[in-house]
Amino acid sequence: MRLTSILLVCMAFASPATADQTKIGKAKAPSEAEIQTWIKQLGDDDFSVRYGAVEKLAQIKTPTEATVLMLIKTSEHGSDEQRARALDVLRRYAVQVDAATLFRWAKAP
Repeated sequence: MRLTSILLVCMAFASPATADQTKIGKAKAPSEAEIQTWIKQLGDDDFSVRYGAVEKLAQIKTPTEATVLMLIKTSEHGSDEQRARALDVLRRYAVQVDAATLFRWAKAP
């Protein structure tokens, strides 16, 4: 239920995709270890590290359910800084995927 609420809030505040967000990149998908590192960095003391982590996470064009679930867990249990930044990344994902994907994520364990 909590996940559904978060995704619906993300959808409500989602802005239309910009031209930069719709570019198709040819970069390889990040590993789970890289994603976990970036999620931890969302709460780093250094602003540039936090900002870089948000940007790297937001650039993932097809986030996996595992990535989304890690961000949701962080948005619920992380520090204030981590929660705010995780929700920002989730909002960015919400504008990149279709409604069916959002509902599938909402039903994930």
